Amino acid sequence: MKGKARPDAHFTDDQRGVSREYPTISFDLFYIGKRVSGEALIEVASDTKEKVICLAVVDSFSRSAQAIPVYNRADARLMGKDICRFINFLGYSTVMLRCDQEPTMLRVQGVTKEILKKMGCRVLIENPLVRDHASNSYVESTVHRWRQMATVLQCAAEERVGLQIPVNHPLMAWSFVHAAWLINRYVTRGGMAPFEIASGRAYKSKICEFAEPVMAWVYVTPGRKGGTKWEPGIFLKKRPSNDMFIIGVNNVIRLVERLAHEQAHLHTSLTVFSWMVEIKGSKLLPRVQGKPPEPVADEVASDEEGTPDDTASDPPSGEEANQETVTLSLPEAVMLKISKAWSHL
Repeated sequence: MKGKARPDAHFTDDQRGVSREYPTISFDLFYIGKRVSGEALIEVASDTKEKVICLAVVDSFSRSAQAIPVYNRADARLMGKDICRFINFLGYSTVMLRCDQEPTMLRVQGVTKEILKKMGCRVLIENPLVRDHASNSYVESTVHRWRQMATVLQCAAEERVGLQIPVNHPLMAWSFVHAAWLINRYVTRGGMAPFEIASGRAYKSKICEFAEPVMAWVYVTPGRKGGTKWEPGIFLKKRPSNDMFIIGVNNVIRLVERLAHEQAHLHTSLTVFSWMVEIKGSKLLPRVQGKPPEPVADEVASDEEGTPDDTASDPPSGEEANQETVTLSLPEAVMLKISKAWSHL
């Protein structure tokens, strides 16, 4: 027994998620690394160990999923708010939250539960055993599909531009966000895509290639008729709620309704990551925090013990764990918008 015994096996059950009365929202962190061998969009060291941190959220009923890249894995407020937006889009009034019993994930679960209760949503909690990462199979399989789809998007963009996308470029994080969006609408299971199961209709709107140079419609008010109506930008993704295009124009992000193709080299000027902006209604606003989130003390201890993250093939090292309190440096244009917004308050 001491030398050959094994823990209980985890068997695949496709009906486990839909056989329950309430949907289960599973989530966990995973990490993205990449080696760059040729010329890149921005300068990056050949031996860099920098990684993109991303939260995977999966619904057991519709199999819908959402990727939430974050700058700091201790930012539970950001992840909790985006999880609530995902649940609100699905239209559930009662949900069951499931995550690993790690300090960071339990903190995100608590924030999500608090926000959902204020929204009038009933919340149930069901977490697996401690260090039983294999029981969160929904997230495991979803992250595997995201990695494959995001790699395809990155390779297509690199062939178009002629330069490689390093891990610290904003397009790396945006590729996983768009990969989740594509899988929700075009990858079917049982003859229906997750979007069709959740909304009751098939997705038939127009779409562009990821990181494709386009002309974005930015003409809003008819007051200044001599101004330009179209500006060149890069297509990043589409917003789930109202299907508007999210375009990167230099170092700012815009929500637009119309697009026209344009051949331009705009990828090197993009400096806005997905976690720097927040969508409220039909407006795209910069995220403003009074102070950086406090790191979870037990998280560093768990990393030193060698506890593997279930979906993270490259868990953060001790040096990366100590960098959780580093403040976010926003681009100059974003900081200018923030200062103007505060001046009107």
